[in-house]
Amino acid sequence: NESRHWHHYDGNGHYRMGTFDYMIDSAFLAATTGVCPISVYKTFYFDSLPTNVQNISIEKTGLSAAGNQTFKATFNNITMSGSYADKTTISFSAEFDYELFKDPSTPYSSSNDYFLFSGNIQGGTTSDLNYNIVISPDTSRYKIDYQCWYTIEGKSMVTISGGPVPSDNIILNFIADDGCANFYEVTFPGMFSTKSHIE
Repeated sequence: NESRHWHHYDGNGHYRMGTFDYMIDSAFLAATTGVCPISVYKTFYFDSLPTNVQNISIEKTGLSAAGNQTFKATFNNITMSGSYADKTTISFSAEFDYELFKDPSTPYSSSNDYFLFSGNIQGGTTSDLNYNIVISPDTSRYKIDYQCWYTIEGKSMVTISGGPVPSDNIILNFIADDGCANFYEVTFPGMFSTKSHIE
């Protein structure tokens, strides 16, 4: 049974920190399948804003066709407290499927390791609109490598409902050419595109 405290300045003026408890054993590390339950997720903050998670599950789901380890991560009811227009909290849930591409030159973690992942995120906006983000498992998976804290490439489709003008198939594209500069492009098909930077 382990307890880990995590904290990090993200390079854009924000501080993230928290503690989570989990149970893991050598059998789980050696196997290609199995569940690593995270029993407690507490005292997480984005700057001074508390963040709570109902539960997290991380599961090893076997090897991919390419022989890479795969994982499924589920995050239920993530709630961020703060001041959002007329709301004091926003919440969302997420489920992701990861594939680890491991540097074959070492059995340890390497700066050449990276993950590709797909999945979906569902939640509500500060304006009480509902959104759904889908990351396709086919050709547009998100990429995170061990040299960068951010998603460095990949596309997702965003649907927003509940507003006066529902929006379908908005494209969110993390731009591969910018490396770890953390830029993304949002495209409203048939209307316009805009480039921005996550802070």
